[in-house]
Amino acid sequence: MKIIFYISFIWVPFSATYSQTSNSYFENEDNYYEVLKRTYYEEGFPNIKFLDVGGNRFDLKSLKGKPILINYWAFGCTPCFKEMPDLSKLVEKYGDDVKFLSVIAPGNPNILSESLQKKLKGLNFQYTHVATNRTFSEYGFLDVYPLHIVIDKKGNLVDLFTGVNNELLEKYIKSLLSSN
Repeated sequence: MKIIFYISFIWVPFSATYSQTSNSYFENEDNYYEVLKRTYYEEGFPNIKFLDVGGNRFDLKSLKGKPILINYWAFGCTPCFKEMPDLSKLVEKYGDDVKFLSVIAPGNPNILSESLQKKLKGLNFQYTHVATNRTFSEYGFLDVYPLHIVIDKKGNLVDLFTGVNNELLEKYIKSLLSSN
């Protein structure tokens, strides 16, 4: 009886978000991220540790003082690649005032590998490419791409959302840069 209960406990949350019959991977993705946002508003956004392609280590707290935009994406994600030129334009326009981070799914690849660095250079994607100390799923994020995380100058979560919406990102950037 305990085993059956345990298995049902694991499958119930997953089956509530996964749909084999819909075009969306997660029927309740918006609700899921609304709950996650509330959690991070109340508890604070985690101090994620990063490693960049140059081998430099840093964390989110060390970036306080500038707004941060994190783009979580995957190589197999067509919308991710379609938005990269527009995201790179944001970097060209606001790169001195905003920190732009690119996290490749699952979040902790060997960012220093020569083959990965060649792929990244070939993209002409201007974000700073980083790996995390843990996978993003360990921070509560679903593997739905692209995921955008907007953090203010003080290190607080402003918003997180999935999908391509570069106009919204630029609106956030302008708002964050105009606030003290």
